[in-house]
Amino acid sequence: MRTVLAFLVLALAAVAADAGVVIHMAAKDLPSGTASGQTVYYAQGGSLRMDSLDDRGHVTSFDLVRDGVIWRVDVTRRTYRKFDKASVQAQTQVADQRFQAILANLPPERRAMIEQRMKKLREGPTDITWSDTGRSDKAGSFGCGSRSAPAS
Repeated sequence: MRTVLAFLVLALAAVAADAGVVIHMAAKDLPSGTASGQTVYYAQGGSLRMDSLDDRGHVTSFDLVRDGVIWRVDVTRRTYRKFDKASVQAQTQVADQRFQAILANLPPERRAMIEQRMKKLREGPTDITWSDTGRSDKAGSFGCGSRSAPAS
Protein backbone atom coordinates (compact mmCIF):
# COMPACT_ATOMS: atom_id res chain seq x y z
CA MET A 1 0.00 0.00 0.00
CA ARG A 2 2.85 2.40 0.80
CA THR A 3 4.40 1.69 -2.59
CA VAL A 4 1.14 2.55 -4.36
CA LEU A 5 0.81 5.72 -2.30
CA ALA A 6 4.43 6.67 -3.05
CA PHE A 7 3.81 6.05 -6.75
CA LEU A 8 0.73 8.30 -6.72
CA VAL A 9 2.57 11.07 -4.87
CA LEU A 10 5.47 10.79 -7.30
CA ALA A 11 3.14 10.91 -10.30
CA LEU A 12 1.49 14.05 -8.94
CA ALA A 13 4.89 15.59 -8.25
CA ALA A 14 6.00 14.82 -11.79
CA VAL A 15 3.05 16.71 -13.23
CA ALA A 16 3.94 19.84 -11.26
CA ALA A 17 7.71 19.59 -11.67
CA ASP A 18 9.53 21.13 -14.58
CA ALA A 19 13.06 19.98 -13.80
CA GLY A 20 12.11 16.51 -12.58
CA VAL A 21 11.95 14.75 -9.26
CA VAL A 22 14.27 12.13 -7.76
CA ILE A 23 13.15 10.15 -4.70
CA HIS A 24 15.36 7.63 -2.91
CA MET A 25 13.57 5.06 -0.74
CA ALA A 26 15.23 2.47 1.47
CA ALA A 27 13.43 -0.16 3.53
CA LYS A 28 15.10 -1.00 6.81
CA ASP A 29 14.61 -3.87 9.20
CA LEU A 30 13.78 -2.14 12.49
CA PRO A 31 15.34 -4.58 14.97
CA SER A 32 18.65 -4.93 13.15
CA GLY A 33 18.72 -1.57 11.32
CA THR A 34 19.98 -3.16 8.10
CA ALA A 35 18.67 -2.01 4.73
CA SER A 36 16.66 -4.66 2.91
CA GLY A 37 15.99 -2.87 -0.35
CA GLN A 38 16.48 0.40 -2.15
CA THR A 39 14.39 2.02 -4.83
CA VAL A 40 15.04 5.23 -6.72
CA TYR A 41 12.19 7.03 -8.49
CA TYR A 42 12.81 9.51 -11.31
CA ALA A 43 9.98 11.62 -12.72
CA GLN A 44 10.22 14.22 -15.46
CA GLY A 45 8.11 15.37 -18.36
CA GLY A 46 5.31 12.84 -17.80
CA SER A 47 7.70 9.87 -17.64
CA LEU A 48 8.49 7.79 -14.59
CA ARG A 49 11.40 5.44 -13.96
CA MET A 50 11.70 3.20 -10.88
CA ASP A 51 15.11 1.60 -10.27
CA SER A 52 15.61 -1.31 -7.87
CA LEU A 53 19.12 -1.35 -6.41
CA ASP A 54 21.15 -4.15 -4.87
CA ASP A 55 23.25 -3.83 -1.69
CA ARG A 56 26.14 -2.24 -3.63
CA GLY A 57 23.89 0.38 -5.26
CA HIS A 58 23.81 -1.25 -8.73
CA VAL A 59 20.55 -1.31 -10.69
CA THR A 60 19.11 -4.84 -10.79
CA SER A 61 15.86 -3.95 -12.54
CA PHE A 62 13.83 -0.92 -13.50
CA ASP A 63 10.35 -0.01 -14.66
CA LEU A 64 9.82 2.76 -17.19
CA VAL A 65 6.37 4.33 -17.52
CA ARG A 66 6.04 6.41 -20.65
CA ASP A 67 3.33 7.17 -23.23
CA GLY A 68 0.83 4.75 -21.66
CA VAL A 69 3.25 1.81 -21.73
CA ILE A 70 5.13 0.17 -18.86
CA TRP A 71 8.48 -1.40 -19.68
CA ARG A 72 9.87 -3.78 -17.02
CA VAL A 73 13.59 -4.40 -17.57
CA ASP A 74 15.57 -7.05 -15.68
CA VAL A 75 19.17 -5.89 -15.99
CA THR A 76 20.75 -9.04 -14.51
CA ARG A 77 18.91 -11.38 -16.91
CA ARG A 78 18.98 -8.88 -19.79
CA THR A 79 15.26 -9.30 -20.45
CA TYR A 80 12.31 -6.96 -20.69
CA ARG A 81 8.52 -7.09 -20.75
CA LYS A 82 6.14 -4.58 -22.26
CA PHE A 83 2.77 -3.86 -20.65
CA ASP A 84 0.38 -1.80 -22.70
CA LYS A 85 -3.38 -1.45 -22.56
CA ALA A 86 -4.08 -4.12 -25.18
CA SER A 87 -1.83 -6.78 -23.62
CA VAL A 88 -3.18 -6.16 -20.12
CA GLN A 89 -6.76 -6.37 -21.40
CA ALA A 90 -5.96 -9.67 -23.14
CA GLN A 91 -4.45 -11.10 -19.95
CA THR A 92 -7.44 -9.88 -17.95
CA GLN A 93 -9.88 -11.55 -20.35
CA VAL A 94 -8.05 -14.88 -20.07
CA ALA A 95 -8.04 -14.65 -16.27
CA ASP A 96 -11.73 -13.70 -16.24
CA GLN A 97 -12.60 -16.70 -18.41
CA ARG A 98 -10.73 -19.02 -16.03
CA PHE A 99 -12.46 -17.44 -13.06
CA GLN A 100 -15.90 -17.85 -14.67
CA ALA A 101 -15.13 -21.52 -15.34
CA ILE A 102 -14.24 -22.02 -11.67
CA LEU A 103 -17.41 -20.21 -10.56
CA ALA A 104 -19.55 -22.42 -12.80
CA ASN A 105 -18.43 -25.49 -10.83
CA LEU A 106 -19.26 -24.03 -7.40
CA PRO A 107 -22.49 -24.58 -5.44
CA PRO A 108 -25.01 -21.71 -5.95
CA GLU A 109 -24.71 -20.25 -2.41
CA ARG A 110 -20.90 -20.20 -2.57
CA ARG A 111 -20.99 -18.68 -6.07
CA ALA A 112 -23.37 -15.92 -4.90
CA MET A 113 -21.08 -15.11 -1.95
CA ILE A 114 -17.99 -14.87 -4.16
CA GLU A 115 -19.79 -12.77 -6.78
CA GLN A 116 -20.93 -10.37 -4.05
CA ARG A 117 -17.35 -10.01 -2.77
CA MET A 118 -16.04 -9.45 -6.31
CA LYS A 119 -18.64 -6.73 -6.87
CA LYS A 120 -17.39 -4.89 -3.75
CA LEU A 121 -13.78 -5.24 -4.94
CA ARG A 122 -14.59 -3.80 -8.36
CA GLU A 123 -16.33 -0.81 -6.81
CA GLY A 124 -13.15 0.02 -4.95
CA PRO A 125 -12.72 1.84 -1.68
CA THR A 126 -15.09 4.71 -1.08
CA ASP A 127 -13.67 6.06 2.15
CA ILE A 128 -10.42 7.56 0.80
CA THR A 129 -10.19 11.34 1.02
CA TRP A 130 -7.32 13.73 0.30
CA SER A 131 -6.86 17.00 2.11
CA ASP A 132 -4.14 19.61 2.27
CA THR A 133 -2.82 19.81 5.83
CA GLY A 134 -0.88 22.97 5.09
CA ARG A 135 2.14 21.53 6.88
CA SER A 136 5.72 21.95 5.77
CA ASP A 137 8.44 19.77 7.28
CA LYS A 138 12.09 18.99 6.70
CA ALA A 139 13.60 15.58 6.04
CA GLY A 140 17.34 15.95 6.37
CA SER A 141 18.29 18.91 4.20
CA PHE A 142 15.14 18.65 2.06
CA GLY A 143 11.97 20.63 2.48
CA CYS A 144 8.71 18.69 2.29
CA GLY A 145 5.19 19.91 1.76
CA SER A 146 3.25 21.98 -0.70
CA ARG A 147 4.38 25.29 0.75
CA SER A 148 7.97 24.51 1.56
CA ALA A 149 10.94 26.35 0.13
CA PRO A 150 14.29 24.68 -0.51
CA ALA A 151 16.03 24.02 2.77
CA SER A 152 19.32 25.75 3.38
